[in-house]
Amino acid sequence: MQSTVCCANIPLLLNTDGEKVNIGLIGFGRMGKLTSEAAGKRGHNVIRHFNSNDPLISASQIENIECLIDFSVPAAVPAALSIAVEAKVNVVVGTTGWDSNILNDFRDRLESALFCAANFSIGINLFRLILKQATKLLDGAGGYDVMVKEIHHKTKLDSPSGTALNISEDIISQSSSKIKILTDSPHGKVPDDTLQIISERVGDVIGVHEISFESKVDSILFRHQMKDRNAFAVGALAVAEWLKGKSGILDFNDYLMDEFGISKND
Repeated sequence: MQSTVCCANIPLLLNTDGEKVNIGLIGFGRMGKLTSEAAGKRGHNVIRHFNSNDPLISASQIENIECLIDFSVPAAVPAALSIAVEAKVNVVVGTTGWDSNILNDFRDRLESALFCAANFSIGINLFRLILKQATKLLDGAGGYDVMVKEIHHKTKLDSPSGTALNISEDIISQSSSKIKILTDSPHGKVPDDTLQIISERVGDVIGVHEISFESKVDSILFRHQMKDRNAFAVGALAVAEWLKGKSGILDFNDYLMDEFGISKND
């Protein structure tokens, strides 16, 4: 038996009724351009685009900006966060592959909001919620082993994906047997206490995440496939709207609770 669960992007994110925000974009590659286009459609004012030729280097550059949205490179994130905190400007970080431990450096002096996520698709975050509940149920049933597989385009810089790592942490939090993550190809047996992540890079695949639960009598497959990169841009903008008037280090757990009345900790 094989079961597939796929969460589509939430229709409400297509509306333009959210709070209007003065936005600064950091990084003007593919995601930066998509976010700029989506911002215009939602009625936001993109004040400035920062990139390698016009970098963010001081708080004075963002005086009229309410929220920075960062889709740049890992090395640029720490400096951008530091400047934004100094300027009391909200930040939405969609860049992956940087050390999130630096957030602790800002916690005690933070008067604005910092929101970081590996994936801004609302669908994938609801998918994670479903998966946590499923892991808890299947762990209680017993007899199931589990594996994570992710597929992305050949130009993706990090491997495994940040989303795959987050999903793996979700699984471990609900599993009585998995305590470690294996991200390299195994040379021999995979220990019973280890959750394996398989990463594949091919073509221009936006993102596929599959979680397989295997027992002696059946297989259960949970699968999420991104169809349109605009989901990331629209999700980041929805978060930027939601952040108005908020402060602290926030994530999708906070967003889902506030917007949908559900929590990943349920």
